[in-house]
Amino acid sequence: MSDKKRICLLGFAQEAEQKIKNIIQKNVGSQTFEWVPANDKNLDGVVINAGFLEAPQIQKYIGMIKCPIVCAHANAEGANLAGRSQFHSIAWTDEQADAQLWTAKLMGETIADPIVKTETVNQTQTAKTPNKTASHMSADANGDILKKIRRSENIVLHAINGDNSTWIKPAEGLVYINYPRENVPGYDLWKWKEVKTNEIPASARQLRIDVWLFETLWQSHLDGAEHINKNAHFRLLRWPQPLGRNGRTEALRLAACVQSFPIDIKMLQEKTNYPLEQINRFLFASISSGYIEEVIDPVKQTVAQRPQMDEAEKREKRSLLQRFRAKLGL
Repeated sequence: MSDKKRICLLGFAQEAEQKIKNIIQKNVGSQTFEWVPANDKNLDGVVINAGFLEAPQIQKYIGMIKCPIVCAHANAEGANLAGRSQFHSIAWTDEQADAQLWTAKLMGETIADPIVKTETVNQTQTAKTPNKTASHMSADANGDILKKIRRSENIVLHAINGDNSTWIKPAEGLVYINYPRENVPGYDLWKWKEVKTNEIPASARQLRIDVWLFETLWQSHLDGAEHINKNAHFRLLRWPQPLGRNGRTEALRLAACVQSFPIDIKMLQEKTNYPLEQINRFLFASISSGYIEEVIDPVKQTVAQRPQMDEAEKREKRSLLQRFRAKLGL
C-alpha cells in the first residue's frame, strides 16, 4: 500500500495550485503526496478555495467526505468566508508564511498552537526588565502590526486599551472583543503583543476583521496622508460598515462619492467640504480594510481593464465549478 498522502486541491487555478503544493511540501518535510481529484475514493485531505465555501455544491461535497479539510484564500473576502466556517485557512499568496498548524490540520494531526514571541518597542529595554508586563506591550509605531494583519499571518494578536481588549486572528479574518462593538477605540490607542489562541475568552464578541480594522483606523488620530498615494484616484469596492455614531455620516458620504467612478482627493474635498486630514484618514482606513482601491489611471482602469478582469474572474470561477460538478455528477 502506498505511503503517499492523497490530497485534493479544490477550486484553484493552476498557479494557485502550485503555490499551495509548495507550501504543503515545505512544511511537511519527508512526506510524499499524490495530488488527486475531488472524487478520489481514498482521500487523505482536501484544500478548498475559501472563495467557494458558500457555493451549494461545495457545501454538499463537504458533507459527503470524511477526511480533514482546510482552506486557502487570496484576499480579504476569502479570509472572511473562511472565518465564518470551521475550517483553518491561510493566504496561498504568501509562500513564506508559517503554515505548520495549517498543514498539521490537513494531515489530521492534533498539535498545540505555536507560542510566539512578544513584540516590543525597545528590545534592549525589554531584556533589562523581563518581569514587567508593560515591557511586553508596544504601540504600532512602525506599522508592523498593520502589516501582519494585511499579510493574514497565522498568529494571534492581543491589543489592550485600558479595560478594552481585542484579539485578532489575521489568517482567519476574525476579531474578538470584550467591549461594545459601537465603542471601538482608535488604532493609535492600542498596545500590542502576540499571544496563544487559548487566551481568547469564550465570552468575547466576534467581528469580521475588515469591519473592526476600518472602525479602529477611522476613529484614530493617525495621519493617513503618509499611507496613501495623493496623486491617485480612489474607487469604492465594498461599502464600509461604520460601527459607532462618531463619523458614521461622514464615512458613508465619502464612500458614496467614490461609488460611481474614481475621483481624487481634491474632488472629494470639493464635494464634501470635509477637512483634508479627515479625508486622508478615511481613505487610509478604507484601503487598509479592502473597501476602496487606488486607481493610478482612472480612465483606462475603469473603462477598459477592470470590467475585462472581472469578467475573466467570473469565467474562471464558472469553469472551475462546472468541472467540479461534472466530476461529482452534481
